[in-house]
Amino acid sequence: MDSAEEDYVADSPISDPDLVLYIDGSRRLVEGSDRMGWVVVDDTGATREQGKLDGDTSAQVAELVALTVGSGQVTT
Repeated sequence: MDSAEEDYVADSPISDPDLVLYIDGSRRLVEGSDRMGWVVVDDTGATREQGKLDGDTSAQVAELVALTVGSGQVTT
């Protein structure tokens, strides 16, 4: 990892975060068509945001979208 990456990546939770968010992205086949989606939930289990993605998108891309939604907050 280079020094620029070390400024943004940590292997331990942030102490006293503004929010605790969990993300998930998924992709599945429904009636012959790929369906992709993402969700962001908080530590109470409440859905903060969710959405569908069009096109040939992977579950990993769906997770990146969910992470982007949480940006701008101090999260863990």
